Amino acid sequence: MYVICPQCSFYFKIEISGRRQQTDCPQCGVFPGRPDHEGGLIVKVVCRRCALGYAADILAPAGSLHCSGCGAAPKQRDVRLLKRLAEVHQMRSQESSSRARHSDAKGRVNLNDMEIDRHLLWRVPVSIAVAYCCVPIRFENDVLTVALAEPVREGVLEDLSFVLKCRVHGAASPRATVERAIRRLYGTDAPA
Repeated sequence: MYVICPQCSFYFKIEISGRRQQTDCPQCGVFPGRPDHEGGLIVKVVCRRCALGYAADILAPAGSLHCSGCGAAPKQRDVRLLKRLAEVHQMRSQESSSRARHSDAKGRVNLNDMEIDRHLLWRVPVSIAVAYCCVPIRFENDVLTVALAEPVREGVLEDLSFVLKCRVHGAASPRATVERAIRRLYGTDAPA
């Protein structure tokens, strides 16, 4: 089943089977579904018959997933794939709500209460962690999330993305807390 990315309009095939998963846009990494105000999940789907892109609510009953151009219904395997895509979205929403407990409304994280996986430390070498005063806290869907000391300098996320060769998202934390976390995770040679 082909979908159109809502952010960059890239046309790509979604796959969810076994170990092969392609749910996010390979161009920009955005999930193709967008929640609407009525509780649905809208995905721009490409019709197999007329190749028209049309918006479909994948949480709606399967009978309502018809092409707006030619009226064709998607094949059953495409309907199952869209339902699996909805499950992926719901699973990610539950994970993000559980992560939200560790952050406040302004996107700050509390490193004191957070359990950080030590396997993340190889993604950010100690020299980078000290230079940018940051600690890796999560890596999923090819995006590294780091806790950065406040105030966050302009352009630091772009610099980290370039240096670490991956997309980087940031969450702010007090400088003293980040420096304590660097010392705790990387050892006593980190800055005081």
